[in-house]
This record gives sequence, C-alpha cells and structure tokens, in this order.
Amino acid sequence: MLVIRVTDNGAGLNVTADAAFDRGIGLRNTRERLERLYAGRYRFELSNRDEGGLTATVALPFHDIPVHATPMTEAFLV
Repeated sequence: MLVIRVTDNGAGLNVTADAAFDRGIGLRNTRERLERLYAGRYRFELSNRDEGGLTATVALPFHDIPVHATPMTEAFLV
C-alpha cells in the first residue's frame, strides 16, 4: 500500500469523520472516486490530532510499473 498522510494545525473536526464526509462535496467526491477506482481496496480517513489539527490519511494499492511500460512516461518526465 502507498500511504499518504497530510497533517495540519488548524481547528480539526467539530463533527465525526463520517459526518465530515457527508457534509461537503470535496470529501464525498474524493471518497466516491477512490471507491470506483479501488473498490474497497483503499483507506481514506480523517482524525483529529491530540495537539490540535487534523490528519487525513489515504492508502492506495501500490503497483510497481516499469517506467518504460507506460505510454505517458514522457509527459511525467517533463
């Protein structure tokens, strides 16, 4: 799994993580897209930090693809 964790020092959540996903368009759309792409083989979590702020964690299946195997290689190297 590839795990991406982003942390801030803001106010954090004043609702449960489930409620946060249901409130706005961005979090809900992100979760729906991850579900379509990875069909339950991903993790997308929000949690308040003890010292204040929020941590967002996304875990995705990791696939090692040789650079020469992707037709978009040149676009990513520019």
